[in-house]
Amino acid sequence: MPHLWSSCAALALRLLQHFWCEFCKAGYQRKFLEAFPDALDLIVRAVRAGLPVPEAMELVTREIRPPVGAEFRRLLDELRIGTAMEEALQRAADRVRVPDFRFFVVSLLLQSQTGGGIAETLSNLSTIIRQRKALRLKARALTAEAQASAVVVAAMPLVAGVGLFLINRELMRTLFIDPRGRFLLGLAVVSLVSGIVSMKVLIKRNLR
Repeated sequence: MPHLWSSCAALALRLLQHFWCEFCKAGYQRKFLEAFPDALDLIVRAVRAGLPVPEAMELVTREIRPPVGAEFRRLLDELRIGTAMEEALQRAADRVRVPDFRFFVVSLLLQSQTGGGIAETLSNLSTIIRQRKALRLKARALTAEAQASAVVVAAMPLVAGVGLFLINRELMRTLFIDPRGRFLLGLAVVSLVSGIVSMKVLIKRNLR
């Protein structure tokens, strides 16, 4: 029985770690997408004014807030120490993991290999990103009720547990003292965490 309790606790901890990592990654990507169109517009204006792309990206590091400015600064630092353009861009795309940034990387690589007008391509990309952002905001508004329901469902077991503890502490203490109670408590935690993760995954799929 203690072994089962330890296994359930370890599984719950891993699920919580995974959920926290996904939450942090989603927040980072959301902040990146909020500022990325402004960075593209700045690059387009600089290129049309006659600046080369690296100098245009240098402007982004100074004018655009993190995390976009920080990622461009890291990209330029890698280029300065001799890293190949393709390798530096690929590393940046792997760090950010945003499809829109991968489009930017592909555009730069194609322009470096075949030439052509990069300004028009990036301008179109900026427009597409803004349109996608508007669609995501509309989808979030449509799924707000589902998200609220997920929060309420996730909070109910915790509220019920606290209420029972205040009403009958001896009864709730059994969950922590008795091995069978600890097993059931671990099973409840695993079920709760897996349910939260499942609801978040379903909502996230609807927002794509």
